Amino acid sequence: MVTQQHSYDFRPVTEKDLPLIARWLREPHIAEWWDDPDKEIAEIREHMDSVSVEPLIVELDGRPIAYLQSYDPHLEDDHPYADQPFGT
Repeated sequence: MVTQQHSYDFRPVTEKDLPLIARWLREPHIAEWWDDPDKEIAEIREHMDSVSVEPLIVELDGRPIAYLQSYDPHLEDDHPYADQPFGT
């Protein structure tokens, strides 16, 4: 049996990723969870230079498959994870 190895990578979002993210945000099964794509793209663009939020693209074998944000919610006054310990 041949085992196929896959490579995952997390890399910072760049300007060239924004059209792809906008397309993802317009997909009905994704749009129901996010605000207006143009508004979201503007926020992602702001986060690209932020020290508190890191926007990332997840790649599988070099192909973009997901967008995520890494941030510490404890830096915000009102967040849904207030009952969780720092670093969670």
